[in-house]
Amino acid sequence: MNYSYETLAELVAASRKPCTNAANVQHLDNVSGRGFICADRREVSTYSQANAELSRPLFEAGAARVEKLAREIVAPTPQSIKRKLLKGAEGDELDMHRVWAGDLERAWTRARRTRTVSVSRVLVCVYMSANATVDSAVIAWRGVAGLALCEALEAAGYSVAVRAIVQCDLTDAKRTPYSLEVTAKHESEPLDLHKAANLLASTLLFRGVVFQHLIAHAPLAISSGLGSDRPERATVDWAGFDHVALVTDAVRNAATASAWVSAQVAILDARNGA
Repeated sequence: MNYSYETLAELVAASRKPCTNAANVQHLDNVSGRGFICADRREVSTYSQANAELSRPLFEAGAARVEKLAREIVAPTPQSIKRKLLKGAEGDELDMHRVWAGDLERAWTRARRTRTVSVSRVLVCVYMSANATVDSAVIAWRGVAGLALCEALEAAGYSVAVRAIVQCDLTDAKRTPYSLEVTAKHESEPLDLHKAANLLASTLLFRGVVFQHLIAHAPLAISSGLGSDRPERATVDWAGFDHVALVTDAVRNAATASAWVSAQVAILDARNGA
């Protein structure tokens, strides 16, 4: 079962369709435990409340974490491809006017590439899957890391898209593989930090909308566990990008988020010749 959505609205609409298997209706809005859906909004305890919270224009706590981490990043500026024309005694093209004028030392022209673009288009992909035993505050740091890198790279002149992915096995009789991806930010649009933080710097999207979608589309009866995390399947191959920065489940707190960002910047440094 593979699902791909270009906008959050498409994902939300798909998650609200009637359940494929009637036995799964019992799992809708049957969420227990304060903070399970979102540690920053412990009053949110149902999927419908999570949907409502996602429509809010501001998420101060998440945005503040992103901005704090983004300030640590010194991203290398992507370079343009430039060719400098050089005059000399040898080269690629001969200027006969200079030959006739006797200026043989500058009669030839050659073009020298002064800098090349290695990386300018980046896909930041946030792996959101996690079992129910993982605290929502831990999962949220993955989104914080991804958005902080996005903010810093855009400020440095990169073109950045952000996508969230889920990989798990449904807790049904066949352990059905399930994967979902949704675009949180397209290359062509600037980063709306508060909107993006609402989606990725908390678990509202993952434990709210995505869980709804999983329940609605599961073809067989599932248990209350819904799905088992499969991080080994978290790979990304999205054509058209120079670099894919995948935030894995190794990002769990401020320190590991900072380490992940530093590793990505080091890759860009090397590839852009910084």
